[in-house]
Amino acid sequence: MQVEQRVLDGTGEWTAASRELRGVRAHLVFAFGGRRILADRKIYDRLRATYPAARILMASSAGEFSDTDVLDEKLVVTAVALEKTRLSSAVLPIGNQLESYAVGKELALRLKADRLSHVFVLSDGQRVNGTELSRGFNEVLPADVRMTGGLAADGQRFEKTLVGLSEYPAEGRVAAIGFYGKNFVTGFGTCGGWTPNDVEHTITSSDGSILFKLDDMPALDVYREFIGRDTECTPATCLGYPLWVKIPGRETPVVRSVLGIETGTKSLVFAGDVPTGSQARLMYTRPGDLIRGAETAATSANIQSGAELAICISCVGRRLVLGSTVGDELTTIRRTLGTSSMIAGFYSYGELAPNGHERACQLHNQTMTITTFAET
Repeated sequence: MQVEQRVLDGTGEWTAASRELRGVRAHLVFAFGGRRILADRKIYDRLRATYPAARILMASSAGEFSDTDVLDEKLVVTAVALEKTRLSSAVLPIGNQLESYAVGKELALRLKADRLSHVFVLSDGQRVNGTELSRGFNEVLPADVRMTGGLAADGQRFEKTLVGLSEYPAEGRVAAIGFYGKNFVTGFGTCGGWTPNDVEHTITSSDGSILFKLDDMPALDVYREFIGRDTECTPATCLGYPLWVKIPGRETPVVRSVLGIETGTKSLVFAGDVPTGSQARLMYTRPGDLIRGAETAATSANIQSGAELAICISCVGRRLVLGSTVGDELTTIRRTLGTSSMIAGFYSYGELAPNGHERACQLHNQTMTITTFAET
């Protein structure tokens, strides 16, 4: 495997490069950047001209990673040349959250084939229910095939997110890459660093990813009371207070982030399911706890053969908490993985990965999720 990383600015000019690799040799390109730069068609045209033979996987972000730097409104382009691995890819439209399960299942069916080793997925961050998307993939993929990825973002605007697979990026897309062959090696790790509040609530009214009531009180009122009534309750402020959810019948709790607020019904829209009857606690953290969480994720994702590429997807809510220390997440990952790995990724609206030692993929929020790649 050979890896190259460049940064493309809004004028279509390359502003940085490392590990030179001739564009015509690239088989796969990851391109993460601000929504406005992805919406500019001349940027994609420039990218296609540079890597004419590659599959180009793109997603809008809330901050993109170039090694240990966090950038804004740039396009971080990471090109990969594979020597022993075959690729396949598929992309489907998604109109709303109700289509998530069917889209995940159909994409998995399109990729399922002999020697499938790993699936990497990028999805629209606002029209999808990440829980149901994962369930669709999990139902089809063999038990020994792991899936990772994340949900595209739009900074703190929450207006629209873009995903593209070898085409102009657009709203309402879910794209997947399948990696095939015994020489392709992956690792993964996911960790948060958040602490649940002592007050436990019961979800008494919800519908999929929409939370109406906690302890029979409007969910928005509960959040306002916790955050402070002098603070405006917006999706951006709520990101700093994710929800710990213990779903009946499941051993491991999940964390959910607010993606939208419906003031008329005083309800909150999350990236994944918040089932009625679940126990829930609001969460809080400190920058140091998040950085230690990133270190834990990197330790889990490290592979014995040595990772050649690490795709890091971290929730935008973490960026809000980290503030001026935002780069410390990546510096910690670099120290843990060593100097041989190329780091790429972005701040997202949700992360996709198995939880701990479980093979089935799940939606995560407020985590640092890392996927490492290498060929042996």
